[in-house]
Amino acid sequence: MVSFLRAGGYRNWDVKQSDPIASVPAHANYTQTFFNDEAAISAKAGKFPLPVGSILVKDIFATDKITIRAQALMAKIADGVG
Repeated sequence: MVSFLRAGGYRNWDVKQSDPIASVPAHANYTQTFFNDEAAISAKAGKFPLPVGSILVKDIFATDKITIRAQALMAKIADGVG
């Protein structure tokens, strides 16, 4: 998983925000969320929960909105909520 995140290919996926946005305290200062095709198609159609195979990656930035301090990855592996 670490090599996948470091490679950065997910940054070519659909993005929820074009630039990092202010986030809730749990995710530090600024975040930007990327959706793979499965997640993007479902989310754009308003279909939730997301389908199995959906992957979201959240970059968590320092206050400069450039330096990535952490990353969170969600992969949907089973049907249902969660």
